[in-house]
Amino acid sequence: MSGFLEGWGRWVYRLRGWLLILSLVSLAPAFVVVAKGARAPAAPVLASTESGRAADLMSRQLADRPISFDLILSHPTLRATDPAFKAEVKRALQALRDDPQVARIRTAYDLDPPDQAFISRDGHRIRAVVELKHRGSAVESLEFSSLPPGLYATLRGLVAPSALDVVAAGSLVLHHDFVEVAQRDLHRAEMIILPVVALFLLLAFRSVVAALLPLGVGLLAMTGASRERRSSDATCRCRPTRRTS
Repeated sequence: MSGFLEGWGRWVYRLRGWLLILSLVSLAPAFVVVAKGARAPAAPVLASTESGRAADLMSRQLADRPISFDLILSHPTLRATDPAFKAEVKRALQALRDDPQVARIRTAYDLDPPDQAFISRDGHRIRAVVELKHRGSAVESLEFSSLPPGLYATLRGLVAPSALDVVAAGSLVLHHDFVEVAQRDLHRAEMIILPVVALFLLLAFRSVVAALLPLGVGLLAMTGASRERRSSDATCRCRPTRRTS
């Protein structure tokens, strides 16, 4: 086996110039794909695929609607019909209401008397529906990818601290939290597997320099992926948390 590898190495060294040219030629299609991909339309799925045709059919046959998420605002003692409760809701949502990405916010106070459909049975919680200017079809999971990266996190950060507890809910919130957890778990897995991979490479190559080459490539890939994940996030990284005075 060692003789075969030695002969292979000599052959690669003698033809290193041709192999370098062939490597660059083989990478040409990748450069073409990258160049065309930069100009590709930002669509959830390609229109030429079956999924794309199905999404197009649903968008034409089914009415679209604003993409939205819910905010549950509550207080342990104040009731939703109390003026103080209403004032706190208005203060907490004012910055969010003024954001250009938000189409409107529906609350119980849109009607007089307050709409009971937005108030909990115990009267201490109300539901606010935050509707975005982005619209989606019936398949919400396909529409999340069309939203600007980090949009929900930025909007959630606009909810002002108040005397009310604020909890976010809805499909958009679930999607955001799922991505956040997946990214943290992936980063944790990378950090755990890295020393194990380094040990196996050292045992396989029996040389520190040879083991560092593939390890270095892996580290570059991990660094690039981490930078891409961070750049896709909004400047404000704010998870749905309970806010109290």
